[in-house]
Amino acid sequence: MQDAEAIPALEAALNDLSLHPIVRHEAAEALGAIGLESNIPLLKNSLTDDPAQEVRETCELALKRIEEMNTTSNADVSSVAEKSPFMSVDPAAPALSCSSVDELRYFVYGFDIFPHSH
Repeated sequence: MQDAEAIPALEAALNDLSLHPIVRHEAAEALGAIGLESNIPLLKNSLTDDPAQEVRETCELALKRIEEMNTTSNADVSSVAEKSPFMSVDPAAPALSCSSVDELRYFVYGFDIFPHSH
């Protein structure tokens, strides 16, 4: 819910390697959703030091989200926030441009699954 009061608990969860990686992943995702610059050092530390790939990848996404939030003008952020009645945040940024179905298929599968006949 983007509540900064949760940061100490999220930090503790992210740093506790005895917790399951999915718990640490969720903590990193929440820190990115909160979006404060003060979360950057913590996320960078886990990006390099956490043994679980899924946690490192989530830290990378969270850092990108914070960076995007800081580079987007306040007008752009508020207009997006006003469109949604929910406080949830998608951890992955949306694609910046429209793509054709063929381009998206290639992106997902890494090859053209329906080669065109010549």
